[in-house]
Order: sequence, then structure tokens, then C-alpha cells
Amino acid sequence: MVGGAEEGRFGRSALLTPSLRRRGLELLRGGSSSASLREPSSLPRASLVCKRWRRLVADPHFRRRFRARHRNPPLSGFFEDFVGNTFFRPVMDPPDLIPSERFRPPLGGEGGWEPNKWRIFGCRHGHVLLYNRKQKEIVLWNPPTGDHRRVAVPPEYDSEERMICNGAVLCTAAGDRSHVHGSFSSCPIKVALVSVASNHAQVSACIYSTETGEWSDLVSTAVPFVVYSFCHPGTLVGNSLYWIPTGLGYAIVEFDMDRHRLDVIEWPLGAKVSANGCSRIVLAEDGGLGLAILSRHSLRMWERKVCAEGVAKWVLQKSHKLRKIFGQRLWHKVILGYADDINVMLLWIDSIIYVLQLDSLQFTKLWKTNVISRNHPYATIYDSVSKSTDGTVVPQVSNDGTDKPSSLPRASLVCKRWCRLVAEPHLRRRFRARHQSPPVIGIFEDHTGYPFFRSVMDPPDHIPTERFYPRFRDGNADWDKWRIYGCRHGRVLLHNKKQNEIVVWDPLTGDHRVVAVPLEFDSEEKRIWNGAVLCAAAGNPSHVHGGFSSCPFKVVLVGVTSDHTQMFVCSYSSETGNWSDLVSATIPFTVYCVSDPGTLVGNALYWKPGGVE
Repeated sequence: MVGGAEEGRFGRSALLTPSLRRRGLELLRGGSSSASLREPSSLPRASLVCKRWRRLVADPHFRRRFRARHRNPPLSGFFEDFVGNTFFRPVMDPPDLIPSERFRPPLGGEGGWEPNKWRIFGCRHGHVLLYNRKQKEIVLWNPPTGDHRRVAVPPEYDSEERMICNGAVLCTAAGDRSHVHGSFSSCPIKVALVSVASNHAQVSACIYSTETGEWSDLVSTAVPFVVYSFCHPGTLVGNSLYWIPTGLGYAIVEFDMDRHRLDVIEWPLGAKVSANGCSRIVLAEDGGLGLAILSRHSLRMWERKVCAEGVAKWVLQKSHKLRKIFGQRLWHKVILGYADDINVMLLWIDSIIYVLQLDSLQFTKLWKTNVISRNHPYATIYDSVSKSTDGTVVPQVSNDGTDKPSSLPRASLVCKRWCRLVAEPHLRRRFRARHQSPPVIGIFEDHTGYPFFRSVMDPPDHIPTERFYPRFRDGNADWDKWRIYGCRHGRVLLHNKKQNEIVVWDPLTGDHRVVAVPLEFDSEEKRIWNGAVLCAAAGNPSHVHGGFSSCPFKVVLVGVTSDHTQMFVCSYSSETGNWSDLVSATIPFTVYCVSDPGTLVGNALYWKPGGVE
């Protein structure tokens, strides 16, 4: 391993020089303006470099500066409204992808994590709000830290007379532009709950504050139509929360948290809604109250403006053609969710989930699904850092989302500890197991002249041709006598007809095995034309391909008889060190050769012979 050689030759001082350490600390202390520290994975990875970096990264002052520098967090994923095993769905690419199990709610005991007892009300400012109707309690949860608060809801707020249908969580200091959202200790929280009366003619709201630890009184207002529920999460505009009630009409309910007042705002005239899930309260361009309505061919954006007379009215701001946004004709469309803190909308369109940034109308295509459910986009800078031990460093390296060839050698250069870990067989097995499908790093040319190997990867993963140049028999290789038969499971198979031997070669380590071929397998009566190499444990899904010591191999050779009427095969096993007997089959046409490499399907190899009928 490159890292091991460098450590032994130069020592740690050459790997982390004082200038490099000073430069790293300057990057960390200088407001985190470096591009390398902008991704969610940057802080946990930086904390693993050395103890000094780990102490600095864990410092609350630094982490506040880091969040202040990156005030607009990325969309990390979304929480599904029905709470199954795949509760959190990440949307970022490795190494910033957050595993679903990392963001699993810490809810246990009686009434634990059961879909019929818990419901997600929304996400905002890095926190998630959940409600358990049976236990009459809410849970405030910070997924990056795992910290959570359980708060009992007064029984009269959810009773036979009224039912809590939705809610919202927000940072109390959300209006302060200098404030940086963080954990419960630095970020006081408010929770607003909205309910519907049993007569379906009145709605109510209340507030809980973590600063006082108390619930406010209920405030209520009448609605001019029958209301059944509040299905969609609320939207925060200024210091007011807005919901669209579900019922026999259309309106918007406003909860002014400053004045502790509940009002009903009329629906825009001409704003037709084709179906439930096609409208959502959003932020207008100026940060005011807006309404997005998804129609058959367009996305219409309405804005609530105060006219010269001092009266607030709805104005159609823009109408965006969907075909112009997405570049294709769309049929079935539903709004799955909206995040007001990053102005992002989640859409289900023709069985595909899209993320649409409303400011720029740029979209990201996520994945295909036939399931339509309410979803809650979640945005955060995931900077959770803990003290690192061998137990945490190993997963950090082996579970790193990258499968690039350079990842382990580069990791080994961080420090002595990482170099030792990377060199351990256990970690390397875990790394290979994590990345079962290795990338294509290059091709071996079939005519064996120089250059023999051609890399297809970009730096730093580009492999020089001379690195993968076979050096057999003290470096003397007469390539007009050798032929490459194929590559599989990290090995290359070559045949030397003149010396009547095969070579199984591992280019990564340079290790190779020379095996003599019995004379009767390649003679005047028979000629070997092709072959294949494979790991003997290829059929075992838990096996990880590695070096010769941990990965026995098989070789299969295929040939044609001199009368061109039969094909034969034989196999060699590194476990037994023996060749099998020849097996033959008659071909119903004249066979001259077997030029193309074989294909492994299950436990069988297939070749296409060349000949004439």
C-alpha cells in the first residue's frame, strides 16, 4: 500500500507538516470559506484528521461561525408522512448522503414508533415536530444531534370537542438575521398546533415555547364552510403561520403569533384547484404571502399585496409553463411538500419525484415511485462531530461513499493512525464489501504491445500505464508469445503458447501465479483458443474479492480440435492445484477459433465460436 511505504520512509512529519497544519487551522478558523468545507460531510471528516482539528471543530464558537457562513443549508432529504422503515430518504450524493437509519426518531417505550400513533407535522430550522394523539404529546427532535424533547399537550386541546390536525415548529429567533440555528441549548423553539372543532365550523390554535415551558391559551375563529382537517404542513411567512384547511371550500387560515390571533383569508378569485395536493402556500418573491397552484399545463404563482387603499388583495404574479420548466409534456402531477426555509418544492410527476427550486425554477430528478404521500423536505448542515475512536474512524473510511481507487491510498496519508487502519485486512474487506460493484478503471488491449494498459479515469484516480505493466520472469516479457484471455474479479489471465503455461495476475498488487498447461491440452490435435479466470467463491454474495491468499481462483480454457468439428474445455483450481479432465462436444458446423472472451452467467461460462456452417 502506498500509504504504508510513505509512512515508513518519511514518518508522520512529512505527511502533516507544520505548514500543512497551520494552513488547515487557518481554513477552519477563517470562517470556513474554503470550498472543501462547504459540504455537510466536511466537518465530520475534518474532525478525523487529528486531535487538534477535532477539538477545534467541536468548539461551539467555531460551529456557530460555520453555520453563519453557510446560512442557506442544503436539502439533505425528506421525511415521509407515513412512518415505515425507510422513514428518512436522503437526496444528497456521497459522501454527504445521510443513511436513513442515522435520522431515525428516538422514540421507544409505550406507543413507540408505530404509524397509527405518530404523525409528522413538519420540519423547519433543523428541527422536526411529531405528534402522538394517543399519548397526547408532541416530540421536538433535532436529527443531527439526536436530541429531543417530549412535551405533554393539555387534554382540552385535543378532546371530543376539538381535534389537533396539524402543527409547525420554528426557531424563536427566526426573524433575527444574525441568529444561527442550532441545537436546543442555543436555539429556543416555538410550536404551534392547529385544530378543528367537532362541529366542523371552527378552527383553533395554540403555542408552546421552550423558553417558558408553557402553553398559550387557545384562540379560535369561524370558517365560512365545513372544515374536516388540515392535511398539509403550515408555511411560515414573517411571524405568521398559514394553513390551507381541507373541507367543502377553499380559504387560508392565518395564525399571527405576535398578536396571538387567528384569521381566515379568502381564496384568490380565478385560482382554480383541480385536485387535492395541487396547491401550496409559499413565499412570494418579496418574501410575502404567496400561493402556488399546479394546473394542467402550468404552475401559477399568486401573491398577497397591499393596494394603495390599504387593502390586501391577491395578484397573479407569474404563470410558468410546466413543459418549459421540465422540457417535456406532463400528465399526472401532485405537490408532495414544500420547505419555506429554502423555498424548495417536492413534486410527484408521472411516477417520478422532482425537487424544484422556486427561485430559479431549476429542478433535480430524484427517483421513480408509484407511491404518493405527503413529504417534509428537511434542510440542515449536518456538522455532527463526536470523539473519534477506531470504532468510528473505520466506518468513516470504509463506509465513505466514494469507490474511487484513490480513496484508500489518500486516506492512508492523513496520519499514522489512518495508515495503520487502512492497511488492516479487516478494513479493506469492509471497504470492498461496501463497494461491491467496482468502477471501470481502464482496459487491457488485446494485442499485447506497449502501452499494454490504458486508464480511463481522471486524476487523481488515473493509473499510469507502467503501473499495470506485467513483469514476469525477471521483467523479460516477449509479448509476441503472450495473449490476454480476459479479466474478472480483479485478475487478468494470460497464456504463453510457446512455454505452454498460463499466468493469473493481480495488477493491483503485482502478485501472479504461473501454472503449466498439460502438453496434451495444446498439441497438434488440439489448440487452446481462449480462457477465463474467476474467483472460486464468485457465487457467494457475502464473499469479498481480494488477494490470492483470501480469494482462490479458477481458470477455464477452451479450444478447438484440429479437424474443426469439436470444442473442448478444461479447468484449473488454485485450491487443489490440479487440472480437470478434458470434456468435449461436437459442433454442427466447421469451427476455426474462439476469439471473444467468455461471459460468466451464474456458474456457467459462455463463448461464441467462429466458423462456417
